[in-house]
Amino acid sequence: RDVFFQVNGSTLATLQGSTGNVAIADGNLTVASGHGIDFSATGNSAGNLGSELLNDYEDGTWTPILISGGSTNPTGGGALAPTGRYTKIGNRVWVTFYVGRSWTNSPAGSVIVSGLPYTILDSTNGYYTPLVTYNVSYASTAKGNFIIPVVNQTYFEIYAQSATTWAQIDWSAHVTSPFYVTGTFSYQV
Repeated sequence: RDVFFQVNGSTLATLQGSTGNVAIADGNLTVASGHGIDFSATGNSAGNLGSELLNDYEDGTWTPILISGGSTNPTGGGALAPTGRYTKIGNRVWVTFYVGRSWTNSPAGSVIVSGLPYTILDSTNGYYTPLVTYNVSYASTAKGNFIIPVVNQTYFEIYAQSATTWAQIDWSAHVTSPFYVTGTFSYQV
């Protein structure tokens, strides 16, 4: 038998007796803060089980900002159309971003993209995620640029790899104006 949830003669939801499913006619399923959908009835993977409770979902925008990890931030010129989007599901955040910057001074220090929507957990993975850059010159043997998230912060640093090593990209040594960077990665919160 089905159980109907009605208001003023209109069915808002049905608990379907034959299947055990709940059908919502119109509207959203709202769960109290700190609670969610429990998947513990399903089989577990062979890996280290963290949680089977889906308790958060959010998507939105964020504004990536290019800054220096050293003493001098880029000034003059300006930000060139920074855009970012994110989706948070449970304790994982996926971000996409594009940011450019021109400058007229002499910035120094590591190249950092700040403004992430959530603080990076100290045990996050997702290191060494490749990204696309413009106007970066690291070494003639460079193999590519990548992201290293900085734990307990809302920013990541940009690194480069050569044939024998990898190191932070530095404003004064490796970047010329205008500089652009775009990419996507995920991290744990």
